[in-house]
Amino acid sequence: MRGHLLAAGFLLVALAAWSFSLSATLTEADLPDSAEGRLLAVFPLRHGGQQSFAAASRAGGAIARELWLPNMLVVEDRSPGFAERLRQAGAVAVYRAEPFEAFTLSGCTGMPPRALSFRRFG
Repeated sequence: MRGHLLAAGFLLVALAAWSFSLSATLTEADLPDSAEGRLLAVFPLRHGGQQSFAAASRAGGAIARELWLPNMLVVEDRSPGFAERLRQAGAVAVYRAEPFEAFTLSGCTGMPPRALSFRRFG
């Protein structure tokens, strides 16, 4: 029994350390309001695909790519202040798109590196 408690404690400590480091990394990677170019916009989880598309369009961005999560879009606009406009339209975080496009969950989940679109199935 004591061995199981020790293993559970170790697991909790490892999860807490991972959560802290992930949170710190994502907070540090969030772009300033003046950012422009090809960006990854993260909208609230309650947003569906249509709401995310509408919000990105209100910000003046061109949709470059859909991701498999409906609340995340790769959008592009070359005018300064694009990140601020995305936040005003409802984005909770804005990141550079390049690192996320290179690793689109293929290493962790086996998903294909391109965005999965269900439109072609129906």
